[in-house]
Amino acid sequence: MRVAAIGDYGLYLHLCPRVDLVEHLAPRQSTALRTTNGTTRLPIQHLARLPRSGRWASDLPRYGSIMAEARIKLDHCVIAVSDWDRSTAFYRDVLGAEVVGHPDGRVAYRFGDQQLNVHGPGLEVGTLVACPPVAPGGSDLCFVWPGTAEEMLAHLRRHQVKLEEGPVARSGGRGRGVSVYFRDPDGSLLELITYQ
Repeated sequence: MRVAAIGDYGLYLHLCPRVDLVEHLAPRQSTALRTTNGTTRLPIQHLARLPRSGRWASDLPRYGSIMAEARIKLDHCVIAVSDWDRSTAFYRDVLGAEVVGHPDGRVAYRFGDQQLNVHGPGLEVGTLVACPPVAPGGSDLCFVWPGTAEEMLAHLRRHQVKLEEGPVARSGGRGRGVSVYFRDPDGSLLELITYQ
């Protein structure tokens, strides 16, 4: 059993060749759910009907594995700054952020398809914020460096960035890598990790 896709009717599982399982969970739909290659698509909500022990227990995937195969990704998070211009220059020049402006005057720092939304002086963000709200200097973030550790260090030296620690071996989202630590202008701890 494996997650196949997120379709119009939710997250589907491929079941092959457990037709008996499908007929147990969705007897009126089992024929309609079969695909041309002989596998069967089953909406994930039918898993609630699956017994936790006995005949089908070994076919029930763990919830975590379903979510992992669904490939949920981080879209954005929030940092706070005390000086818009100083922080924008740092994140643009040192970390290579694309600075995205908004009509209300605030900015976001975009890195590919992920971004940091920025809260700062004069910005009214309302009540839909962390509790307590993120404060300048209160973040701890790691970014992936696309080159070697030597290139990473040379880049930081060019921008006169003072290192807190590193290079040191660390584990990140892709496994083992080499990291350096430094701070943004407000004191938030930043890490660059390279997997090369």
